[in-house]
Amino acid sequence: MATPAFEFKDRGLSADPQHRNLLSLEKTPGLQVTKLTPVVGTEIRGLQLSGIDESRKNDLALLISQCGVVVFRDQDFKDIGPERQKDFARYFGPLHIHASGSHAKHHLEILNIYLGLTTPTGGRSAMATSPRPASTRTLPSRTLQEGFRHGIRLTT
Repeated sequence: MATPAFEFKDRGLSADPQHRNLLSLEKTPGLQVTKLTPVVGTEIRGLQLSGIDESRKNDLALLISQCGVVVFRDQDFKDIGPERQKDFARYFGPLHIHASGSHAKHHLEILNIYLGLTTPTGGRSAMATSPRPASTRTLPSRTLQEGFRHGIRLTT
């Protein structure tokens, strides 16, 4: 199913270049930010993405574009329901319906992820798209190593 043409709005252009909205210790006491490698990747603990406002989402868009991979631990996305999951992803752009795969019942924009033939993660992926490949994807996995072990690749 082709995504119709749309005007893309890069949310990172409205972000604080220093990510002060997203990475504020005043807004999120106990926030921990760790650079994963010298070149790519950041891990963030202590921030629940399901509750962030637009200014923090803008900072998130910029951070992802700069780091390539951003890992958020202990998220509640599996508990907030598919409509809120899609609302979160839709902020970054129109949602895409995958041509193949295991979709969530009544929510074709959500692609269930399975690690191996019989091991569902319980996770889902809601993707924002543009005429180019998606720039942001949610990828629930118990551990990043587990995801890589089963052949999941993270791309930007």
